[in-house]
Amino acid sequence: NRNSTQECADRNDVENQCPYVSRVSKPSEPVSSGKPTRFELVGYNFQQDSNYRCHFELCNKTFTTASTIQQIDAANSLWSAQCDTSDMQTFCDEKSYTITVNLEDAGVLIDNYDLSNVTVPAYSCSAAVTTCGACVYRHKQHPNCGWCSGTSTCSDACSSDS
Repeated sequence: NRNSTQECADRNDVENQCPYVSRVSKPSEPVSSGKPTRFELVGYNFQQDSNYRCHFELCNKTFTTASTIQQIDAANSLWSAQCDTSDMQTFCDEKSYTITVNLEDAGVLIDNYDLSNVTVPAYSCSAAVTTCGACVYRHKQHPNCGWCSGTSTCSDACSSDS
């Protein structure tokens, strides 16, 4: 039996009890559409025995992947969750778009206090690019984009015969 003073103290100490995501470590460059990517989410009060999954939203689709969590700072209950995507999971046929990354536990999203901290910019080399000239312009925005003459496509990874 807990007394009402203890229950009230617990309600006032939610920040130190509830798991929440504080940010996604953003890659140094925007994510390239259709490329495998590792995302790291940093947060507080994660539970070691929970089965967290990474929850992604982009281009009108949603999917989840497994996550690996580890404690970074026990004194402050600071945790890290790493999530890997496969090559086609981040594919989007839009010039630029945003990937929202969060954690879920048993299908329920973990809180975050600032949505802008859990978004990652992304781009597609090939979206709406049908000519070499247009690809050169896209290359100025995203240096990984290049024209693949063998396939007449703009991509960030031409095959050796392209």
